[in-house]
Amino acid sequence: MNDIRKDFFIKLEEIQEQFSKVYDEIFKLKNQPKQELDEETIISKVLQKMPVKADFNEQKSELSFDKETLIKEILSKIPSGGNKVYEVAPLEKIKKDFLEEGKNKVLRDIEGLDEESKKIIKFIESIGRRTNLSEVMEKGLLINPASGSRNRIQKKIQELFSLEISRKDGGHVYPNLKEKSKKFMEIHEATEQEIEQVYNHILMEMLK
Repeated sequence: MNDIRKDFFIKLEEIQEQFSKVYDEIFKLKNQPKQELDEETIISKVLQKMPVKADFNEQKSELSFDKETLIKEILSKIPSGGNKVYEVAPLEKIKKDFLEEGKNKVLRDIEGLDEESKKIIKFIESIGRRTNLSEVMEKGLLINPASGSRNRIQKKIQELFSLEISRKDGGHVYPNLKEKSKKFMEIHEATEQEIEQVYNHILMEMLK
């Protein structure tokens, strides 16, 4: 029994050495210039370096590894910071690029507006329901609806309509920023969560 236990610990030391070799290989890849570290590379290195067996059997003095458990263990040891990059499939990458471009298009449209127009957007989005010119002026911009500014604010709202940032129906104004974002995203199978994240990102950009 003592010989079996001794053999067991010797094998554990050998396994630990092999783990160290795997980590060394991974970090060499990580530190190479312009080298992306992806899971397939890691898994490949793991399977090349590690033995197939590692489950200790006191009768046979053997070790047998479960590959999936081993791979998860290795991946869990890789630092989450630094230059580590997990690649996505080419088609998925293309879709993500289109989603990013759609978001940037909405941001560019908003950035081209003056501060008063941006405030109108914020008011319309914050109430989340239909409104009208008088309410926008009185409660959003704190301007008397009967003042001489009415035509000026009306033109700003018309510009929001043309940019599809707000929507009109009869004499009413509706929030439309999320729908504008969705227009560029859903064709690329964006999830509701992704659309919501982009919408919130755009609102946060407006607060800067």
